[in-house]
Amino acid sequence: MFADAARNVGIAWRLARFDATAARDFEDDDRAFWRSFRALPIVMALDWLVSSLTVSAFQEDGGGIGRAPLATGWLVVGWLLALNIAAEFARHMKRQDFWPRYVIAHNWAALVQGGVLTVGIAALGIFGAPSDAYGFWVVVVGFWSLVYDWFIVKSALEVEGPPAALLMVILLFTALFVNQIAASFAG
Repeated sequence: MFADAARNVGIAWRLARFDATAARDFEDDDRAFWRSFRALPIVMALDWLVSSLTVSAFQEDGGGIGRAPLATGWLVVGWLLALNIAAEFARHMKRQDFWPRYVIAHNWAALVQGGVLTVGIAALGIFGAPSDAYGFWVVVVGFWSLVYDWFIVKSALEVEGPPAALLMVILLFTALFVNQIAASFAG
């Protein structure tokens, strides 16, 4: 189990370095598809940790930490919604045979993205960085994640850059919508 996860995270790191051949190295069968969802609980834990650390940085009393699990729950909603939107995109682009590979790459890449964000936020906390540094780090990692996700769409679904960018715009607006709903529940 751990060897499989380590192998897939290694491939996701290669995608992070924009290795166009990396997506083809994921196993592309039903078992690998479902095993890729093992990344979700880890990403949820990382998201909860990041939410807790950033809330602590902005609120002296730490009162918002209890809302972090709610935000993490909405992560799952956004995650599954994005995969469904990508499935429709793949079907429309006649790339539905490549969709399982996209899901596998997307799931393992989310673990890489969550790890990069968490390590940066933790380092900022350890070194006592000002609260503005947290926002800056989130923006930098967010921009990198958009480019990384675009590359995953492009290489896993084997589509050209503009259609991949279109899917990323749709997914970005979907994420903003889900985040607004999550924020309204968080109060």
